[in-house]
Amino acid sequence: MSFFRLTDKTAGTKPAEEAGSTGFRRAVRIIRTVLICFVAALYVFYFITNLRAMSIGGGILSASLLALFTFAAYKAVPLVLKTLIGERLCSFVPVANARRDFSRIMLAALAIHIVTTILGMVIYRVFTPDFSGNLFELWETSWSKHNTDVPHYINIAENWYVNDGKDRLLIVFYPMLPLLMRILNPVFHNSFVSAQIINTIATCLASGTAYLTLYGILGKKRSVHAALLSLLLPGAIFLNSPMTEPLFMLFCFCAFYCLQKHKFILSAVFTALAGFTRSLGVVLAAAIFIEGVGTVVRNIRDGKKYGKQIIAVAAALVISTLGTVAYLLINYNVSGDFFVFMEYEKLNWDQQLGLFFDTMRYIWDWCVNAIPNGNISVIYSLWIPTVLIAFASLALITDRMRELPSAYIVFFLAYYVLAMGCTWLLSAVRYLCATLPLTASVAALCTTKKKTQAVYGCTCVLYVAFLCMYMLRLSIF
Repeated sequence: MSFFRLTDKTAGTKPAEEAGSTGFRRAVRIIRTVLICFVAALYVFYFITNLRAMSIGGGILSASLLALFTFAAYKAVPLVLKTLIGERLCSFVPVANARRDFSRIMLAALAIHIVTTILGMVIYRVFTPDFSGNLFELWETSWSKHNTDVPHYINIAENWYVNDGKDRLLIVFYPMLPLLMRILNPVFHNSFVSAQIINTIATCLASGTAYLTLYGILGKKRSVHAALLSLLLPGAIFLNSPMTEPLFMLFCFCAFYCLQKHKFILSAVFTALAGFTRSLGVVLAAAIFIEGVGTVVRNIRDGKKYGKQIIAVAAALVISTLGTVAYLLINYNVSGDFFVFMEYEKLNWDQQLGLFFDTMRYIWDWCVNAIPNGNISVIYSLWIPTVLIAFASLALITDRMRELPSAYIVFFLAYYVLAMGCTWLLSAVRYLCATLPLTASVAALCTTKKKTQAVYGCTCVLYVAFLCMYMLRLSIF
């Protein structure tokens, strides 16, 4: 077994920036200038087209988020460029006892998973004194919040996709989890149980994989923290529910693990599986592209053979899309339209892709409208957490950017643009807490005992707060 170490030196060559390359510095300046000009033009156009609907608060929030994202991208430019010229790649270094550590992390993850599951059941029982079911019914009821996607995945698992009636809308939900549930249902005869078995296994494997993947990036102690914190971030409450987060995290973490070993084809297979689980899984292809191009360029500069490497990277990029392609084929097979899911998302959920920073504008407007209606709970359970995670996640990634591989940075920024760009964003906390770069950035804060205690204290408080709001059936999605 092994771990990975991020290096700026490969095959004895000094990095371009350290060597004082004027060409490198010029390229960085040009890219940064283009970036700033593009963002400025984009916001001016956005502001003019939305001038009549723009409130002062919404305008300030949207401009602030775009400015923070631009700063993150600005700071990432030299790091990503160094990877593209083959000088900021991940190297593979053997480490002892990784199998033993992996097993221990999995057992710890299982213990945390069981404890948090029971804690949720207890909280639900306290908040619902008239509940009269048995222990199994308490487990199923407490962790099956019916205004989330849980009933939809169970419906698909039991009836598959259809092309008539209200259930035709369920084609918008990706098939990996319900497909695995269908496989287990003949054995367990209960979709909830099937989903919980799948998700428990996936959660433990994802935690162990996070440890192995981040070992060389963060060191042993902080990689252990990352493995555990991946289960304690506020969005991790959905790991205990029949949702797609455990599988998505597992496939994404495995994709990064293989990518750091430069096993591009295998990384692409996990990317395809992630893309068959959630729409954003295919974004991992951006990480493969960055690391793949850098590896090919490194081989060219070192005078090594690179033909097979080019073929492997190109094949990996194609394979990465197969999960999404398979989902589109299911759309066509069921409805005769590859993109019918987009129509249903827009018609039924008012969901389509917009500008990620515009999310702050409409959240502000909804908060303002919710106050006179007395709907205060939706503000503190949904909109405030969405705004906080939007800014905090970007700030964390920016602060810890130099510790992360460029593939992580590019993946997170691309993922962020798409996830936060939903025109009806209800699940920002759940989406962002499932990403390995954010988990790594949180764990990277654990540099001293006091800081580690503070990180765990904050995450546990936020986790319990979200768990309570989930069990109270507030606006946690």
